[in-house]
Amino acid sequence: MIPGNLSLLNLESLEASTLSIVYSDKEWGEDSCNRNESIPFGPHGIDLIERDDGRWQLAVVDHISEESIEMFELLYKGNKWSLEWKGCIKPSADKYLNDVSLKSDGSFFVTHMYDRHSTITDFLAIALFKYDTGHVMYWEPELGLKKVNNSEGSMPNGIAYDQINDTLYVNFNLGNIFFTISELIPLTIIISLQKLYL
Repeated sequence: MIPGNLSLLNLESLEASTLSIVYSDKEWGEDSCNRNESIPFGPHGIDLIERDDGRWQLAVVDHISEESIEMFELLYKGNKWSLEWKGCIKPSADKYLNDVSLKSDGSFFVTHMYDRHSTITDFLAIALFKYDTGHVMYWEPELGLKKVNNSEGSMPNGIAYDQINDTLYVNFNLGNIFFTISELIPLTIIISLQKLYL
């Protein structure tokens, strides 16, 4: 993957500007996860939420070097937006992540799409037979990153958590399925029968 950056789009002028990043002490994430300005950045899935403490938290899936979910605080100072790095979380080495969705307490859901060691032949078989390749994972400081029960599917991709209705929406790219997961209890899920076959 080619290194990238994070940009801000002005909806009035339609001009994009690169967000500057300041690296500070870890505050959100795991003590064992580290990052500095010398490490290339390959952003993918992102989510932004206003935390319970009133601060704005941005989560970004990063694919370069090792898979990780990077945490930033979005700041507005001197008529300018910027990011301050606040920490990160790394899954086990076999995981390939895709999208992330935050909760206002700083915990989050993330899709593990497939095994990082998958081959082109594996992808062709998945596209044809649509067997399970990944699942949803949930992270909170006390328990770390854990698999969410009954969340398996073929290429879990986009994910969005509706905190008001306590409902998680998951798209399974090669499974041609979009479904809702409701009545969320950490690591235990009741899946609704509202499945849309595309």
